[in-house]
Amino acid sequence: MDFESVRVFVDVMKRSSFAAVARQRNVDPSSISRTVASLASQLGFRLFQRTTRKLSPTEAGNKYFSRVQDLMGEFDRATEAALDLVSLPTGTLRITACTSFGQRVLAPILPEFRALYPDLTLELLLMDNHVDLVKEQIDVAVRFGQQPVGDFISHKLVSRRFHLCASPM
Repeated sequence: MDFESVRVFVDVMKRSSFAAVARQRNVDPSSISRTVASLASQLGFRLFQRTTRKLSPTEAGNKYFSRVQDLMGEFDRATEAALDLVSLPTGTLRITACTSFGQRVLAPILPEFRALYPDLTLELLLMDNHVDLVKEQIDVAVRFGQQPVGDFISHKLVSRRFHLCASPM
């Protein structure tokens, strides 16, 4: 039995109409009727008494509705909780950058970033030497130079030119 059939049944019970549920879902009323009939067949009991003018739940339909309505609500809450875990970052984010870039660019924007994601712990590692990203468990690295070779996702952020400057002796 699939959850969508049960959800259709719950909607029909709440609206007391196949047609209203069909309009809400933008489908033909006969498909709603077939879905509920299929669910009733799987369950082994009738869910509704139907006449040409009236739709009434059976006693078994009422009992089933009272139990599955709460279960569907709990199912929806469980889905939302799981989606929150994957949509809002949590845990520790380890970021590395060269010292000058980290101090001038990253450090000033970190308070705003932390305010957006309060459940995220940030570790900022500023160093100018090459670091093994895998060994050090780095999640994000901002580096100047060639794009890394290996199984990394990398994006060029900006072009940078260096100038050699010296003073006369």
